[in-house]
Amino acid sequence: PQLLTTDKPMEDKAFFQGAIPSLKIKQRELDDLCQLTTSTALPSLNECTVQPSSIKICRTTLDINTNVDAARNLVRDQLSECRVMSLDTEWDVNKNAGGYIVGQGTVALIQLGFRIASDGPIHVLLLQVYNKKTLPDRLVKLLADTSITFVGRAIAGDMAKIGRDFSNATNIKQIVKTLDLGVMARARDVV
Repeated sequence: PQLLTTDKPMEDKAFFQGAIPSLKIKQRELDDLCQLTTSTALPSLNECTVQPSSIKICRTTLDINTNVDAARNLVRDQLSECRVMSLDTEWDVNKNAGGYIVGQGTVALIQLGFRIASDGPIHVLLLQVYNKKTLPDRLVKLLADTSITFVGRAIAGDMAKIGRDFSNATNIKQIVKTLDLGVMARARDVV
């Protein structure tokens, strides 16, 4: 064969090219076709950085409510097309002796990122929500604010998990306005 697909191309490349020499030949041909000259190279993108001083860790309900309210007001002051916040969630997973996931904990951390101006620094809120049965009320109001778009990779899954884990956010997935960056990247042939 000259072509082969795998779900782990970088990990499987050496094995399959060693086992099937025609793959190695075809890969060289494809690599030669894809060489970009400096005149056709894609422009470089600025690296996304966050200054440590722009990261705020919020542990208590009062701290979360205060900082979420402030962030919401700052984002809502932007033009409508610039009202964007990134969102990601983290939780523990339980694995068996073989390393397979057999269960998961509740959402422990919600990460929000935003800019006050389109060319301004990125601000981050790390909201520690582990051991909470309900989300702080201002966080629920933020997530339900349809004037703000929340972006992230597989963000619908994060919203569904929030809805399952917190009794006051059960319908949040149906309310929140989201944009999945993974779907957007695939649609534009970025990945």
